[in-house]
Amino acid sequence: MKKTKRTVAKSRYDHSYDTRDRGNTTKDVLDFKSLSGESHGFYKPKDGWNRINIIPFEIKSDNHPLVKSAEMQIGDCDYMLDVWVHKNVGPTGVDCVCLKRNYNKHCPICEEAQKMKEQAKKKEYDELRAKRRAYYNVIDLKDDDQKIQIFSVSHFLFEKELIEAARDDENGGEVISFADISEGRVIKFKVTTESLNGQPMQKYKNFSFEEREEELDDSLIDDAISFDSIITVRDADTLESLMFNGEDVDEEEPAEKKTSKKSADEDESETKDDEPKKKGKSTGCPHGHVYGEDADGFKECVRCKIYNECLEAGQQ
Repeated sequence: MKKTKRTVAKSRYDHSYDTRDRGNTTKDVLDFKSLSGESHGFYKPKDGWNRINIIPFEIKSDNHPLVKSAEMQIGDCDYMLDVWVHKNVGPTGVDCVCLKRNYNKHCPICEEAQKMKEQAKKKEYDELRAKRRAYYNVIDLKDDDQKIQIFSVSHFLFEKELIEAARDDENGGEVISFADISEGRVIKFKVTTESLNGQPMQKYKNFSFEEREEELDDSLIDDAISFDSIITVRDADTLESLMFNGEDVDEEEPAEKKTSKKSADEDESETKDDEPKKKGKSTGCPHGHVYGEDADGFKECVRCKIYNECLEAGQQ
């Protein structure tokens, strides 16, 4: 029997292009430790020119946001997981998948963020609102091993730039299928470290697409991580408990025994006293946070020169 060709649908690239401006990570909402077999390792783009192949993965779970929205289905191939995340939630600083932005469900964290916005508390709103993140299976063509690695990156900084570059305006506005396993392209891009408010920030730009020297083997899809199968999705009650009490509710525990939300008029000073005091515990973080634990937990993380190393350390 002839094997069905597995490829990413053209509409998937269109979806990424059409949603590229929707907002923009994580200790981590993906449970990499649950993976069996050989570790894939994490991809670290270097300053200067980089060349990669993005390897599609098979969707295996309805936790994939586009499966929930009926835009894709289990068994389809996708080239990245596009997920909205609430960072550093509650007293224990847990990163959580946003139920509203990913699954169109009630999300107590989004509700609390909206309250902060209405009260003109910009700092609190920015800390609570969901941010957008992208996960890829990639092969670094500058790496002699040529093995699949995990690339975890801000959607705003990478995917938005990539998908805009892939829109071929000279060909009727069609998006280049750069991640197609047989007809895709090598992605070339430049990384520069720039200064933002006196802090270094890595940026990705000058994306271009080169012809591959040879077609990729279809078996690479089997080796790629199906990111949707390792998402940690908490229900609304658990998110509420994490946000106000720092406790992860057992979903099988009877509802009447679950920890209730703190009263809305609770003294703000008590909430501040409950927050973890991580300053001074640094074991390599130049900002005084905890190396390998606080990656993506603070605004300065994305601009940090050791961001990728810190993120990888926390995911092992």
